[in-house]
Amino acid sequence: MEFKLNYLLKVTLVLVLSLNIHATNKCIKSEVLSLNDTVVGNIEHRIVGIKNVLSGKGGDSSLIWNVFGNDFDFNRSDEYISKLETINSKSRGISEEYEYLSNCLKELKLTKRMAQLEKLSIEYNNFKVQLFKKNKALNNSIKLNIDSNSSIPSLAKEIDEEFIVLEKSKRDIEKELAQNESKTLIDSNSKEVVFYQNSLLKFKLDLIKTRILFNRNLQQKIEYFNLKSLKLSNLSSNYEERDTETIEAQFVEVEKIWKEVTKQNFYDLIKGSLFFDIPRVPGVFTSKRNVESEIRATLETERSKVSTFRKESISDLTKKKEEELKLLNNLLIQINSLRSNYYNKLSFSFLSGRFFTSSYLSSLKNEIYASPYRLLNYVYSKYLFVNEKLSLGRDGITDLSLLLFKYMMIILGVFSFKLVLHKIYDFLEKKNRGLVSKRKRSEFFSYLTTIWNKHSDNFYSISWLFLLFVLSHFELLNNISIILNIFIILIVAKIIRSLVILFLSTVSSIDSRNYRSFKLKAEGTAGRFANIYLVYSLIMVLLNLTVGKVYIYSIVKFVAIIYSLYQVIETSSVWSKEFSTYTEKKFSGVIVDKIERFYKFLPSKIQGIFSFLFISILTIVNIFIRMTEDFAISKKISANLFRKQVESVEVEEGASEQIPNEYKEKFTFNSLDVEEHYVNHTSEIEESICNEIVEWIDEKSEEHSVVVYGDKGIGKTTLLKKVIRDMEGRYTDELSCVYTKVPAKTIDREKAHTFIVNALGLEENGSFDLYKLDKMLEKKTVLVIDEAQNLFLSHTKGFSAYNGLLNMINLSTENIFWVLSFNKYSWLYLDRAFGRSQFFRNIFPLKGWDDTAIKELIFKRHHSSEYKLSYDLLINATRSQDEMDRYTTVESKFFKLLWELSRGNPRAALYLWLTSLSRRNSKTFNVHIPKDADLDSLDKLADDIFFVIASVLKHENLSPNEIESTTNLPKGIVRNAIKVGQERNFFFKDKHGRYMIEISSQYGLIKYLKSKNFIYGY
Repeated sequence: MEFKLNYLLKVTLVLVLSLNIHATNKCIKSEVLSLNDTVVGNIEHRIVGIKNVLSGKGGDSSLIWNVFGNDFDFNRSDEYISKLETINSKSRGISEEYEYLSNCLKELKLTKRMAQLEKLSIEYNNFKVQLFKKNKALNNSIKLNIDSNSSIPSLAKEIDEEFIVLEKSKRDIEKELAQNESKTLIDSNSKEVVFYQNSLLKFKLDLIKTRILFNRNLQQKIEYFNLKSLKLSNLSSNYEERDTETIEAQFVEVEKIWKEVTKQNFYDLIKGSLFFDIPRVPGVFTSKRNVESEIRATLETERSKVSTFRKESISDLTKKKEEELKLLNNLLIQINSLRSNYYNKLSFSFLSGRFFTSSYLSSLKNEIYASPYRLLNYVYSKYLFVNEKLSLGRDGITDLSLLLFKYMMIILGVFSFKLVLHKIYDFLEKKNRGLVSKRKRSEFFSYLTTIWNKHSDNFYSISWLFLLFVLSHFELLNNISIILNIFIILIVAKIIRSLVILFLSTVSSIDSRNYRSFKLKAEGTAGRFANIYLVYSLIMVLLNLTVGKVYIYSIVKFVAIIYSLYQVIETSSVWSKEFSTYTEKKFSGVIVDKIERFYKFLPSKIQGIFSFLFISILTIVNIFIRMTEDFAISKKISANLFRKQVESVEVEEGASEQIPNEYKEKFTFNSLDVEEHYVNHTSEIEESICNEIVEWIDEKSEEHSVVVYGDKGIGKTTLLKKVIRDMEGRYTDELSCVYTKVPAKTIDREKAHTFIVNALGLEENGSFDLYKLDKMLEKKTVLVIDEAQNLFLSHTKGFSAYNGLLNMINLSTENIFWVLSFNKYSWLYLDRAFGRSQFFRNIFPLKGWDDTAIKELIFKRHHSSEYKLSYDLLINATRSQDEMDRYTTVESKFFKLLWELSRGNPRAALYLWLTSLSRRNSKTFNVHIPKDADLDSLDKLADDIFFVIASVLKHENLSPNEIESTTNLPKGIVRNAIKVGQERNFFFKDKHGRYMIEISSQYGLIKYLKSKNFIYGY
């Protein structure tokens, strides 16, 4: 108590100093130093208190009473821990209450004291984090222990003081009784009066003795609590011990204390009286003799005082009993929590060795006996509360009535909520019927009506769950939180029942003929699963509340899991036929065939469970894909699943020959030859390049070069030509745009100079001079150089032309803006060899298109023809009976597959599109799965072949002689590699005899080359 008084004085001093300093709005050094000393002292004392608790030494709990605070909420422990860690990392440990002191120390340049405060604050916060984490692991038992310990000193002092007063009153009454006995011997006429007075005194004496007895009992409980609490603190300090033998020994010790505590709690409650055996006050004095009115009035006054003392005694006894229950309850919570946590850390060998031993059976028996204890304690505490209020007469009844009124208002609010729910449900149902009746409605509203029709049955349950969640935050209902939890379990069980029926109705074919039988069968199945959850959850809640998560809890949990698995298997076998039919209807024939082949090796009894698992997994994947359909990973999963579904629907050999040439010509990758075929997919990059050029024209920027790079066929040329058209449209007379391609391979510097002169349309006399050429230009010129990778070969003297180009770009010309395009792997190689920042400031990588753009690319060309498409083969392969699949879903999945196989490369997509078609009739094509390149058995090929492939990829196109010079491989090996590459469809040979990577094999080869470190990139 002395420490608390000192602490309050210090806090008061801090507040006064803070107010004084804030009032003057100035940091006064003397006051700041005093405030700093007080704050540092308080923090040091609290750190000592936390250390004592963490080490199990106990000590004065008032040292850390303010660490938790009055408003500590155990459920927000993670939030408190996160906040403290944030303060340490961002504010150097200085919390809000110390900000003013910190600012003043900085302002007064008291650096040493500031450093001390920061160091101490970080240390204090770290200890608080440890304390909160340990309290969380021990289920709030540390906080409960501190609360109990903080109230014990004052309670013990109160009992001692009351004991002295009661003993004195007892002696006085005994003395007065003796005196009254002597009066009756002297005056026999006053015998009735004295006898009545003695009855009042004896009644009061009995009350005093009862109160003394209860005080002694409570003193014993306090001593018992302190002893066991200290022991538990010592054991909890070793909770994080990792040594197996130590944990097992500690558990045995905790188990002994638990048995003792639960036995005392249980038998004290059961064997003890559930009420105070206190008789009523003697009745009003009556006498046949004439007794003076003054004497009668005196006796009535004494009787009234005794009646008041009786009420005070009942209130005091109730308080003592509640304190006793509170102490023992808190002790039981601590021991249950510690026991449960130690139990969860025990090894299986230790537990299995204890099974069916006398110690195990004794503990199990004790758990069974003790399990009702806390529930009975709860009921008993409420009985004491009501009994006290009733014994207080009018005042107590008024308090009870007010409390009942509050509960009645809550009940009335619940009924009002029920009426509001009915109104809301009717409104939503009416709106849903209106949306359903509309012939045309948006996809969003169609989705809403579908959701409502499926889950409207759970509207009330979900709404009640929300209400219970709100009510759980009412302080008035804290005492009945277990009842709220039970209601939540009941509602969740109802929702589970509804969801099971919904699932079974989804996998079953229901019509008017089998509806009744389905309903009975589904309700029986749903009821079993709902009851399993209900019984399991209720038992778990009660066990966790009473004896903790140890023996009975583990047994019940194990039995519930085994029984639940048994019911799932049993139910799956009952619904096996429906599962099989649904699988064939919903998922692909290929996958179903594989599953059915797998079933042949399984007993018929467990085939249903595998069907259920298969349906569940595929359903989860479908939900995931729908929820993340805009993400690439989801599209890839969807594409690969669809590919598995329709892998049997491949184009037959020679089918492409039946496709008319005029149709094939529409799918040649001619960059922007037909404006209507252009897909605006790179508008952001296009706009950025145009802005760079505009700033250069307007002399807002001196930067005069841009690089675009990407895979072959990704659309670099198309983008550059679109930029030229846009710029020519903006600057008709002021700007000249020149597009040119670098011939393969222009690696000589002089040839590169000639190439630039010719591209600019100029004639040069004498040596090459770019400044001179720049002056000769009549207007500003955008020089677009496509396929700039043709300016180098990766061998000695193979970079002369490229270096010459870099030198030209590095010159400060006034009339030339350079736009260059590179093959991706050529650019990555050059970037690593030469760097880029000193030459090019604006670099734009072109990445793969998304599936929507690929679909637009194909359909713009297809719709310009007179042919139609049929997806019937794909629909039949999926065995889909869903009407939406027939017109929308299959087409969407096909283009996701086309996008995945092409990696978003438009040229590859055009090629793959043609491989997916076969002639159905004169005006219709069948759509099959695209024919991907056969890249199996790559591991069997020699490394020399991959060196050749990597070299071609790095340069985009090479002649045989150039391959020899860039790989340093013998001519024979190179020729063999080229031959193998052509046979395996790795290489394409153009009309000039140069070799390039075949577009259909490009990404498969790149993936393999990266995995084997033949190339680098991203």
